[in-house]
Amino acid sequence: MNMRSTRILLYSLAVFLIGLYCYSKKVERNPHYGILFYRLGKNCSGRCSIAEQKDYYQKAVYHDPSLVDALYNLAIYADREGEDARALQLFKKVIDLSSSYHVAYFKVGVDFFLKNNLENAMQSFDEAIRCKYSYRDAFYYVGRIHEIRGEYKEANRFYRRILGQRNKYYYWVPLRLGISNYMSGDEKNALKYVYRLRELKRDDLADQLEQFMETGKYPEYLTRINLTHSIHPM
Repeated sequence: MNMRSTRILLYSLAVFLIGLYCYSKKVERNPHYGILFYRLGKNCSGRCSIAEQKDYYQKAVYHDPSLVDALYNLAIYADREGEDARALQLFKKVIDLSSSYHVAYFKVGVDFFLKNNLENAMQSFDEAIRCKYSYRDAFYYVGRIHEIRGEYKEANRFYRRILGQRNKYYYWVPLRLGISNYMSGDEKNALKYVYRLRELKRDDLADQLEQFMETGKYPEYLTRINLTHSIHPM
């Protein structure tokens, strides 16, 4: 190899090493970049696409894995887009870093509930209520847990807190109140919820409640899993 070829080879190697160094510095984690990317994502809300916001938050978390606000936003987006496993993973990370996010506790609680881990589910819902005292979704699930445990008076107490409120449980709450009242021996009050459901034009649910009171058996679609709704927080 002649001198000229050697110089070209050395020059090319130097350029490669310099480029490699510059790239490594560019992707090197830096907490200061984390907060910068988070602010860029937050500030562009309403002015840029969801994909751009997610990209900013992902970069923020890359540079600072403890940036809980960015993690929470990524969890919300994953949940809204139906990426349930990823959303749950992110919500768990949020809880590990902060005790202030009621939706994160609620989401983790629902996962425990679906797995029939009622003790941990109750703890998660209690934390959600602690963070946001008026959190209706958690009230519903706490009522469900008490009902499953046969603690019907406690179940009624939580159901009544959201009775008549326009939410995803609007029709289910009087149904569950009818069931729990009947199971606690109060057939008179249980019948009131049959009438209430008919007033709400939900004869299908009223019929199911009457069937339950006549037979003492849960209709198929009153099972615990089928009454669990997907929650997409606003």
